[in-house]
Amino acid sequence: MKKLNSSHIGNIFYTDLKAKIKKKFFLGDILSKYRKEKKFLLQLLNKLLKREYILPVLNRINIETTSICNLKCGFCAYDKRDLNSHPRTTMSRELFQRSITEASKLGYKRIGLTPTTGDAFMDKGFIEKLEVIEADDIIDSCYFYTNFIPCSESQIESLFSFKKFFLLAISIYGNDEESFCKFTKGNSVGYKKLVSNLNFLSNLLDSKKLHFEIRINQRCKEGFYLSEDNNELSRAIKNLANKDKVAISHTYTHIYDNWGGKVSQEDVKDFGVDLKEGHFRKLGPCTMIFSRLNIGANGTVNACHVRDADYTLKIGNIKEKSLKEILSSKNEKYLEIINAHKSGNLPKVCKSCDVYSSIYEYPGRSDYVFAKAYGDQSINFKEFGAMIDQRKKEIEMKNNV
Repeated sequence: MKKLNSSHIGNIFYTDLKAKIKKKFFLGDILSKYRKEKKFLLQLLNKLLKREYILPVLNRINIETTSICNLKCGFCAYDKRDLNSHPRTTMSRELFQRSITEASKLGYKRIGLTPTTGDAFMDKGFIEKLEVIEADDIIDSCYFYTNFIPCSESQIESLFSFKKFFLLAISIYGNDEESFCKFTKGNSVGYKKLVSNLNFLSNLLDSKKLHFEIRINQRCKEGFYLSEDNNELSRAIKNLANKDKVAISHTYTHIYDNWGGKVSQEDVKDFGVDLKEGHFRKLGPCTMIFSRLNIGANGTVNACHVRDADYTLKIGNIKEKSLKEILSSKNEKYLEIINAHKSGNLPKVCKSCDVYSSIYEYPGRSDYVFAKAYGDQSINFKEFGAMIDQRKKEIEMKNNV
């Protein structure tokens, strides 16, 4: 089929729509004709109908307590990132306390603690930082992803004492020792520690009351099925996933993110996996620059936590300005990124990103973590603009006192 540009597709779509309506056909029949363009066409329709869906802006913010990792996975941007803009460091307790306090004052209720590239348990003071969240009056929940290797048994057990902790997402790479070492560039010591920690957690569940969800995300080569595998790692995962009384989910995939173009198919050619395609048709601003803000371990505030390993979407530093100032229309850097998205002139990392989510697409299952929590709470672009304008006014009023 001849490759079509957006204007051609739009014309064909409306011509077909008019014809199908006359013949009393459904919209789905039209879209099936252009299956590859279905997502784009639905976004285009929402744009024309002025339907915009920005996920709840104050629902969550991510705070990276450390940017250090214990692994060097070939499919990750950790070893490829610019260390001048995103250095390997750990956030001090004082800076973390300030980040929590300022986020809380703005009304943020949920804190993500997953490093952009790194592992939360590489922060030796991580449990103490969970205590800071537990003591805050506004924030009601926190969660994080981990490869589950750097943590001690005492740290694992302590997770059960935090009432605001609601999700432990464990990322596992490979399905046996050989594939684990290949995927992560690790060794048998790390592999055995992973198996040991999974078994320890499984045994804990026999005596501990679980109030948080455990999610196991296993990345494997194509064609892998857990049910057919019987090595020590697979047995540990099965034992954990089969616990009757707990909310545990297990998924596995051979499709990986491209980290905004930083990771190529060449990087993963020996793993038996594929990369998502980042250069697809993108219409309108991405919801992530409004709802996935990140405070880095060095204090840098980045407009997107998802796949910007180099912090190219940097909009300030919490060591230099308040979070309120950084996330207001007083901040020209933030407005530049928003306007670039609005005009269609996406920054380089966004052009290549495979996690892009248009404001013209209703947030359903594709919003990969907390879609259920959002419901109909989405706001539109105008409402978001009014919110950051209000912050600017409040700052100016305070300065004039």
